[in-house]
Amino acid sequence: MFQEFWARYPRHVAKKAAEKAFIRLVKKVPARFIIEHLELMGCTEWRGRELRHIPYPATFLNGESFEEREEALEDELS
Repeated sequence: MFQEFWARYPRHVAKKAAEKAFIRLVKKVPARFIIEHLELMGCTEWRGRELRHIPYPATFLNGESFEEREEALEDELS
């Protein structure tokens, strides 16, 4: 799944750090949710931004509160 994340992430820097962060996060949050959230960010918050204004992949993975967002999404769907 990391390869799919990496292929979709717009900024390709620090791949090893990103992979470590991804592996750590997947233990808490389903990989599909990370990919879906990445797609949402690409379509909304990052649209039209220069790459230098998009966080490094590891920063994105470590800094986002995926667990809270997953709970909110599940609440919306129920």
